[in-house]
Amino acid sequence: MRGMTIFLSQEYDEPNATVSSILAELRSFVRDILPDWRIHVDQMHQHQDTFKSSLEEAKSYLDKLQEDISKTLEKVSSREKYIDSQLERLIQEYRSAQASAKEHYQQASGGVTERTRVLAEVSEHIVCFMSLCSCVRVEKDPTLTFISGDPTTNGQL
Repeated sequence: MRGMTIFLSQEYDEPNATVSSILAELRSFVRDILPDWRIHVDQMHQHQDTFKSSLEEAKSYLDKLQEDISKTLEKVSSREKYIDSQLERLIQEYRSAQASAKEHYQQASGGVTERTRVLAEVSEHIVCFMSLCSCVRVEKDPTLTFISGDPTTNGQL
């Protein structure tokens, strides 16, 4: 039995030794890392302070820019209203002149259209008359004979 006790004791001693060595390494690691951690926290606080001061500076610039833009927009709006009021009468005159010109054009083009239609009717009547005349020969009075305009026919149809 004694042999077993030694075996069991060695079995328990080995993990304890492993744990002890790991703990020793962790203690030295924690001792080494602890100052680094504090340095990182200090750096984070420094960066936070830098961001806050930069934000305050940028905010003042942005507020001034917003104020300048608002003033400029007010000036532009005021000038736009002034120009609109100055041009309103001229625009109204232009619109009435444009309407008058449009009406005059429609009347003139309507007259041209009507004259073109009448001319087409008259041309059609002339063509009908000429075709009737070419069919009728007047033999008694040569002065009433329709001349075709062809010199080879010599007035003959």
